[in-house]
Amino acid sequence: MCRPSAGRSKRAHGASRASGCRCGSWRRARASELRFRTLAQAMPDQMRTVTADGKLN
Repeated sequence: MCRPSAGRSKRAHGASRASGCRCGSWRRARASELRFRTLAQAMPDQMRTVTADGKLN
């Protein structure tokens, strides 16, 4: 049984092949979130815009 928290599962009822898919999906979503956060944190705090001819607004 897959849990997003660091804790362990106390019990599981029945068996399900789909639970492995959910775990994989959760891991992929978490990895994607970490990549996004890394990119967002690497960006400067201020953003500037430019016009089509390259002049700063």
